[in-house]
This record gives sequence, C-alpha cells and structure tokens, in this order.
Amino acid sequence: MTPSPKLQCAAAYQQIVAASLGKQATTEPLLPAVWPLAKANHLLLAVWRGQGCPEDLDAAWTEQVNKAAQFEAETAVAVQEIIPQFTAVDLPLFAIKSFLPFPYADSNLDIVTAKPERQAEYKALLRELGYRPFRNLADLREPMKQTYQKDGVRLRLHLHTAVSWNGVVYLPLGQVWQRRRLWPTADQSVWIPSAEDELLIMAAHAWFENKLVSLHEILYWRELVQTDLDWAYLTKTAQEAGWSKGFMQFMGIVSQLASLLGIPTTIPLPLPTVPLSDSIWLPYVFPVRQNWPVTSQKMAADWRRGEWHKLPRQLFSYLLVDHFWMYRKAYRKWREVTAVSCS
Repeated sequence: MTPSPKLQCAAAYQQIVAASLGKQATTEPLLPAVWPLAKANHLLLAVWRGQGCPEDLDAAWTEQVNKAAQFEAETAVAVQEIIPQFTAVDLPLFAIKSFLPFPYADSNLDIVTAKPERQAEYKALLRELGYRPFRNLADLREPMKQTYQKDGVRLRLHLHTAVSWNGVVYLPLGQVWQRRRLWPTADQSVWIPSAEDELLIMAAHAWFENKLVSLHEILYWRELVQTDLDWAYLTKTAQEAGWSKGFMQFMGIVSQLASLLGIPTTIPLPLPTVPLSDSIWLPYVFPVRQNWPVTSQKMAADWRRGEWHKLPRQLFSYLLVDHFWMYRKAYRKWREVTAVSCS
C-alpha cells in the first residue's frame, strides 16, 4: 500500500497560510520555523504584516524583512516612474509574476514588451533612465530576456521580449497582451495578464524553469481558481501551445498540496491524480521522472507542427539546462527547507 504524502512542518506552514491570507485566528506566537520557511516561499512580508508588524522580531529576521520591504518600495517606484515613461513613447509593457493579492516582493521585476519588434528602443530608453545590462550566466539560457540594474537601486528589471523560459516560448505574446488587465497599486496602475494567463504563466514558469512550486504560488493559485475563470480558454491555450500535460499535471499537484495545507479548492476540471513525494516540503520540487513526459510532449507537439527549428533550443533547455542547472537550483532550495527544525 502506497503511503499517503505527509506535509512536514505542517503547523508552521499553516501559520504562514493563515497570516498571509489575513486569517490569523490565534494570539499564540509564531513557531520558529515560520520565518525561514516564509522566506524560502517568498512570504516573509506577508507573514510579517499579517502578524501586525511585530517589533520584537529577531534582529536577523528584521534585516530580512527590511530587505524585502526595500524591494517592494523599489517596485512601486518602477510602476510610478519607470513604466509610464515607456507608455508615453508608445513602448507599452506588462508585468508578469510580480503583483499578487497579498504582500509580495521579489529581487526583480519581470516586464514584457508588447512590441518586441522595437526591442532596441525599449533597451535604449532603459539606458537613458540609468539602467545598464547586468551580465550573468543566465544569459546563456535566456535569449529572450535581459536583466538590467541601476546604481543605488537593488531591484533588477527583467526585460522579456516573449512569454518564454530558457529560450522556449510557452504562450503567444500578442494574445496575452490583448487579454491584459489593469492592476491597481497605491499611486498608479500597471498592466498584468488576465487571470487565466496568470495561471498559465505560473504553471509554465514552475514546470519549465523553476522545477518547483512555492507556497506563495499555491496561495495565488487558490485566489485565481476561485474567480470566474474561462476554463475552456485555459485548456485550449495549453493544448495549442503543446504543453497541456504540464498544465494539467501542475493543476493536479497544486490541488493536492492545497488540500494538505487545509485550503482545499474545487476545480471544474477532471484533474489527474499525480503521485506526490512521501515527504512534502514547500517549495515542492517536481520529481524528475514527472518532468520528462511534460517536456517531451512539448517537443513532439512542435515537431508535428513542422516547427523543427525549435528543437535544438528545446533539447538544450530540456536536457542540459534542466538537469545541470535548474534541478540543481531546485534541490539546493529543497535542502535549505528540509534543514529547518520543525520542533
């Protein structure tokens, strides 16, 4: 008999969920494991604010919270001062993976060109605004993304010219742009993808780049699937893009993880039962044995469409980048969280 998956540090994860969703129903102090697990899952700000910004937080964690708050403040500046300058000269942008319905801050802001044929003009304006390319090894695997930084600003800008990861396109850019929506911030608004496209982007980013799903993504997933989504669009788009298996596997896995966290959600789709690891930690790393069927379906779909020119990049991404780069990063994070003491 196959053992049921067990969520490790369950009490700590549940405190993170409650604080992040604004549902902290107890005055009991947070477990020590909460802070490192929240940081590993990009929920440090959400927990800190959900707990009423405690002043007695350990100095080391206070420093981490302040760092996250700085990224959040610099993201707000980018929305208020940087993005409008592109719009003013007919170089529109939209942001992905960056604006969530709870406090969230990352070390970078992902922005996508709506007119990639004018990418030279986007890059020239960034230079005029004081940003310069930040070169690193990731450039080898991300030909459709360029990282920019500015002196005195910690937040880096990721300028994408396609909805792609590791050189492979997973959603049609024009379609995502046409379905965009405005996301209100404190002093400005920013274009982001539709709820359906946000869900597809989350799934593709998890499967084809990170090889894992974070707790902050599970909470955002929960918010998205509880809205009035166009499920026919979701399944059709993933099918036409050649990775319907990856989308459905992602939905099946995250649905099971949400149930383990005590936040089950009903999905109006027949989800596959995807075997989970016996011991569950978050972020949850997708087993390697489940990754190859997803990437091979994408390659086979492009082959059948006669898009053979894509296969060299896909083979490079799925064989070399995935196994010698992305899975190494994923399991490094897994080792960090499994080292956390739950007692």
